[in-house]
Amino acid sequence: MSEHRQPEAELPEGTSSDRRITALADGVFAIVMTLLVLGVEVPQVPDEQIADRLLHEVLLLWPRIAAYAVSFLVLGIYWMGHHTQFHFMRGVDRTALWINIFFFMGVCLVPFTTRLVSDYHGQEVAVTLYALNLIAIDLLLLLHWRYAARADLLKPETGRAEMRHATRQILIGVALFAAAIAVAFVSPRASLAVILAVPVLHILPGPIHIHWTR
Repeated sequence: MSEHRQPEAELPEGTSSDRRITALADGVFAIVMTLLVLGVEVPQVPDEQIADRLLHEVLLLWPRIAAYAVSFLVLGIYWMGHHTQFHFMRGVDRTALWINIFFFMGVCLVPFTTRLVSDYHGQEVAVTLYALNLIAIDLLLLLHWRYAARADLLKPETGRAEMRHATRQILIGVALFAAAIAVAFVSPRASLAVILAVPVLHILPGPIHIHWTR
């Protein structure tokens, strides 16, 4: 059965389709999320000691594996958030494009800050830089969302419930990442658990995620 679509309103002057930026986003996230696993190196164990030491050496990699898992999940949330915003947008302009470029710059930095945390998981400076990286990405995502609303780039059917829910979700992430920085000065390792709370809170869909199930 064919699906009838409402004709979209005419784009404001100076705007264009968002297809190329969403295609770029998918490519950027695919590459960055793949690069994360390169930070988990296979342990080198002499052949004669493999049976006795391999499992132990793998278990010693838990900080790298934990950092990889947390970053992968957080990047998945950012990918979904970015996709969701563009679901509600009808076009982009020059300013929106630049906001996206800086957003992608922050996303591409995540493998580096993840490796920093996995190598120096006991140092509050490493966790702080990691959390600041995530906060910057969150704030750029929020800036993009608010700018789209102000510049009339959202589809007419976008309601206030979606606007409020998206803003609240982003700000909760910012608050948790800031809390992780504070926790890092007491227990750097425990701060990763605080960061993990962000994807956990996104498991239950709200008004902004309904379109994923359509």
